[in-house]
Amino acid sequence: MEPNLHRRVQRYGWDKAVRDYDEHFVPLLRRCSDRVIELLDPQPGERILDVATGTGVAAFMAAARVGNGGEVVAADLAEKMV
Repeated sequence: MEPNLHRRVQRYGWDKAVRDYDEHFVPLLRRCSDRVIELLDPQPGERILDVATGTGVAAFMAAARVGNGGEVVAADLAEKMV
């Protein structure tokens, strides 16, 4: 599949799924996000990049750990996810 078409299909699909994603998928992801943040062990003042953040479950957890002196940038292909 042509790369630009593939991105458009992915973006369209995830934009359509955002409501169900939060309700059904995020609870499953929370355990994974907890573990990732535990392993990453963000410290106050650190900078973190979360690519393919979805609705930002891990990004919000990381932001709480890095505090006001840190920075978390989260991005996702699907505009409605963020």
